[in-house]
Amino acid sequence: MPQWRIHQHGTPLRTFTTNELKADPSNLNITSYYDPLDTEDAAFLIPDDDRWHPPSWIYFFSGSRLTKRHKRFILITSLLLLPLWVTWKVYIQPQQRLLANIDFAFERQAARERTGKGRMSAHAAIMLKGTTLLGSLASRHLPTTVTTQGTRGKRLIFVGDVHGCKDELVQLLEKVDFSQELDHVILTGDIIAKGPDSAGAIDLARKLEASCVRGNWDDRVLVAWEALQGRKHGDVSEEPDILLLDKAGHEERQRLSKDRAYKAAVNLNKDQINWLRACPCILDVGRINGVGRIVVAHAGLAPGVALEKQDPYAVMNMRTVDLQTLAPLEDRTGAEWEKVWEKYQERVPEEERTTIVYGHDSKRGLNIQKWSKGLDTGCVNGGTLTALIVEGTGNMTLESVPCKSISKSLGKGKPV
Repeated sequence: MPQWRIHQHGTPLRTFTTNELKADPSNLNITSYYDPLDTEDAAFLIPDDDRWHPPSWIYFFSGSRLTKRHKRFILITSLLLLPLWVTWKVYIQPQQRLLANIDFAFERQAARERTGKGRMSAHAAIMLKGTTLLGSLASRHLPTTVTTQGTRGKRLIFVGDVHGCKDELVQLLEKVDFSQELDHVILTGDIIAKGPDSAGAIDLARKLEASCVRGNWDDRVLVAWEALQGRKHGDVSEEPDILLLDKAGHEERQRLSKDRAYKAAVNLNKDQINWLRACPCILDVGRINGVGRIVVAHAGLAPGVALEKQDPYAVMNMRTVDLQTLAPLEDRTGAEWEKVWEKYQERVPEEERTTIVYGHDSKRGLNIQKWSKGLDTGCVNGGTLTALIVEGTGNMTLESVPCKSISKSLGKGKPV
């Protein structure tokens, strides 16, 4: 670091003298006079490289070069930029990294398929006895526009997890001005269990001629009901269409007696069970003007897998997707399945894009994305019961009613 020299920053004083000193400057020690850094008194001015010195910007901001107004401006600007930085680090950057990882997972899977290694996942399409994997909605139920007579067109009303909350389902249908002649209800699964009136919820759905898909709790109740009949695991000789996953011995009965699925099953008759058993795991609604193809599944769908090859257990239970294998996971250790689904829809041709309407995940609550609509808003836990109304024009709105002590709702006609 160069030393500072006072005489280097101006003209020496002797230039301006007119006496004998100018004529004979040898009588004066010019160096000592003009270079005080050579003296012991000025040693403190010489930087010591062995000691730490604050950066120059600290001197700049703390010195007298900045006015109070400048310092105040810098402080306010810093306070405004801090939330933006936190938002970037906590939310935006992790989301961008997740989306990049999803894209990479699809590229890796495409490379596997090109090399003949196939899909490394659990999509084995294991068809469970007594379970219908895929069903289709009758075309007569598809929504239509306003008729020439001035009456409103048909609508589809998708309802999130009811869980035996029959009274709230009645209130919700009244709020949306349900007409059985013009509207069709589709239940997204978990129609029964946990709530106060599972049998009443099924009877109401049957009366409305509603469509449905099987949820994970519906499936548990079916298993519990079969166990209550005294059958053992694998004993399906009398009714081969019955799937039995649990043993029905004494110990099993004791376990089921403490289970909410058992409590729901004991109150259901055979007709109600048969109606519930007929609900497919996946319902292909069809194409709707302004919306495209709609499919209903209780928990979700594995991206890149044909509907007829989906794993029924995953369809009823999945929450996330393993980005290494693109296999659906029941827990929350992977990437949220709907985020993977959204990215997948961007990769397929527009005419092949599909919107999924689902329930299952009350922890995430109402989750409306472009190609996925999550409707489980935790009614049985004191949340709300939510409906997605789809009109013939493609217009979609949300309606909800409070469940028990909850007073808030999503508001009438809230656009999607």
